[in-house]
Amino acid sequence: MAEFQIREYALRMAREEVLALVADGRLSWEDLHARLEPGEISVLHEMTPSVNWYPVAAYDRLLTTLMDVEGGGSNEYLVERGKRAVESLTATGLEPQIEEARSNRGTVDQWWARVAPALVTMPSAVYSDSNWTLIPGEDCGRFTIEVTEASGLPESVRHTVQGVLESLATRLIGAAVHVTSGRPSPDKVVFRGCLAQ
Repeated sequence: MAEFQIREYALRMAREEVLALVADGRLSWEDLHARLEPGEISVLHEMTPSVNWYPVAAYDRLLTTLMDVEGGGSNEYLVERGKRAVESLTATGLEPQIEEARSNRGTVDQWWARVAPALVTMPSAVYSDSNWTLIPGEDCGRFTIEVTEASGLPESVRHTVQGVLESLATRLIGAAVHVTSGRPSPDKVVFRGCLAQ
C-alpha cells in the first residue's frame, strides 16, 4: 500500500500555526523537535515549492502538537480547527466554488445532485490513496460519507476533516449542519451529517 499523503497547502497551514507557537514562546524548539521525526524537521524551516504531497504522518504530528499546546488535548479543538481551515481556504479562492454550487441548487432534489458531491471533492483532493463515497440521505442536509482504504488516516485528521465537512456543508446548504465521525474498522472512517437542531 502506498504511503498516505496530504497536499502541501494543508500541511503548510499547520506548519505556520506551529511556528507561531514557537515565535510566541508557547512551544520551545526543543519540544517541537522531540515531537517530530528527524526527516520532518526540514519542513519546519522550509517547504520545497515543487513538492505537492507530504507524508500525512508529519501533518498528524503537527496537528497533535497544536491540539496539545492550544487545545488542551481535546479532539474538539481539532474539529474547530477544521472549521477555521475552511474559512482560510475560502479567503484564498474556495468561495467562488461554494457560491457556484449554491447558485445551482434549484429544488431540494436538484440541489442534492449538484451540490452534495462538493462534500467529497474537497477532502479527496487533499488526501491521497483513499476512497471517499457520498451517500445522500432522504432529507436535505442529511448525508453519510464513507472513507475506505483509510488505515493511513490518523485520528487527528479524522477530527479535523469532521470540522471541515461541517463548515463546508453549512455553507453549501445555507443552514447549520452538524457532523459526527467514527471509525467502525481500522480501514474505514464514516462521517454523518444532519441539519443542526
